[in-house]
Amino acid sequence: MMVNTMPITVLTGPPCSGKSTLCNALHKAGYNVVEESALAVIRSLCQRLGITEQHQWQQQNPLAFHQLILEQQVCSERQALQRKPSSTRILDRSRLDILAYLRLAQCRPSKEFLRLAHAQQYDQVLFLEALPRFIDRHDSGRTEDKDSQSRIADQLQLVYQEQGYHLNYLPASSPRRRLEQALAVINQFTADSPLAAAVGNSLRIPPPRHC
Repeated sequence: MMVNTMPITVLTGPPCSGKSTLCNALHKAGYNVVEESALAVIRSLCQRLGITEQHQWQQQNPLAFHQLILEQQVCSERQALQRKPSSTRILDRSRLDILAYLRLAQCRPSKEFLRLAHAQQYDQVLFLEALPRFIDRHDSGRTEDKDSQSRIADQLQLVYQEQGYHLNYLPASSPRRRLEQALAVINQFTADSPLAAAVGNSLRIPPPRHC
């Protein structure tokens, strides 16, 4: 049985912090990026119920909604750990993000929910700070708004810090600079990066490959 020795890196942050852009850049650069589980759940709910109805279902059933996300997250993480054991895993949010959002919904999780939320250990956490402009994404099924952005950021930091994680902060900047900063952190743990030789201490890297 092969033992996974490669780091698991988490990207977290409030909505409209540039996570998706950074994840896309890392994917193009050759990293194994795991999609945010909430997006998969929301897409499924929108297909079954429609955007407006799934918004209402989220609000009426916050615990069940976050349970679906946690189950999807556990499955996605297991699949990622089974693939390419020699490559770095990049998670767009982790189980702890789900716990933070559940707290904001003022729901009390079950013991089993907490057990699953705390069962996976991560090696690095990159916290992306909010970008200056907030983009409403209600048409895609998301429910966050500008008013909740700072509360989400505060709760995410609190949950990770409670579990003893060091947060590597990435301030708002250009997509290229964000990629440079992320690679500098990621490459502290692994030498197998497709861009490792190009990063170094100077943080000079070529632009990401385009598919």
